[in-house]
Amino acid sequence: MTICKDRVERSFSRAASTYEKFSAFQKQSVDDFAVFLRTHASGEPGRVLEAGCGTGRLTAHLRTLFPAAEIVSTDLSSGMIAFCRTRFAQDRNLSFVRRDFDQPYEESGFDLAVSSLSLQWSSNLRNAFAHLAAALKERGEVMISIPLASSLPQLRERFRMRGLAFQGLDLPGKEAVEHALQPSFELRESEVRTYVEIHPSFHALLKAMRLNGTSGGNSGTPPSVLKALIRERKPEPFTVSYEIGMFRGVKRI
Repeated sequence: MTICKDRVERSFSRAASTYEKFSAFQKQSVDDFAVFLRTHASGEPGRVLEAGCGTGRLTAHLRTLFPAAEIVSTDLSSGMIAFCRTRFAQDRNLSFVRRDFDQPYEESGFDLAVSSLSLQWSSNLRNAFAHLAAALKERGEVMISIPLASSLPQLRERFRMRGLAFQGLDLPGKEAVEHALQPSFELRESEVRTYVEIHPSFHALLKAMRLNGTSGGNSGTPPSVLKALIRERKPEPFTVSYEIGMFRGVKRI
C-alpha cells in the first residue's frame, strides 16, 4: 500500500496533544526499547540521531541514558516537532528538526541512530536504513523498534469475518526488516516482544487510533463500513495484540 506522507503528517500533527493519553502499549514498548538500548549500545555516543521522535517519549530516555550526548531528534510531523520543542525547551543540547527519513539527512557525523515505532511509515525501508547509515560515522550503530506484520490479528479477523479487506498500514515481517537493514548494516541483535491492549469496545480502539495518529497515512476504510462494523455487535471489550521487533546493527565499512 502506498503511504501518503501528507496524510501521515496531518494525522500525527492533529494527534500531538492527545497521543500520550491514547497510546498505552506504545509507552510500554518505548520503556522496553530504552532497556534494549542500555543493554546493547556500544559505549557512550557523542552524537545521537533520532528518527521519528513523536512526543519525545524515547527522547526523554535518551537524555537519561546518554546525558552528555548531543541529540538531534527528527520527525515528519510539524505538530510533533512543536510539541517537543516546548516539552524540552530547557535542554540546550537537544534539538528538534522536521525531517522525512525517506529523504537523505542534512545532518551527519552521528555515533548512534535510533528510532522507536516510526519506520513502519517509510515508503522504502531499505532506503530509510541507507539514509540513517549515511548520517552515521564509520562503524556507527543503528537501533530501532518497529511493529511487525503479525500485529493486530484480532482487528484483521474482524474485517475478514465481514468479507472486507483490511485497509491498515502494510507492516513488514521480521525477515523483511532484517533484509532491508543488512545492505547498510551488519545485524548484531534482534528480538520480538508482544504487547496486549484491551479496549472497552471496538469503537474505543478506533477512537484511540485516531487520537494517537496511527490511523493516518493510507487510503483507509470508508466511514460507512467502520460504522457498520461498530453497530454489528453490542459494545464489549476488544483485545488487540502487537508484535514489536527490536534490532541493532553496525554500519558496514
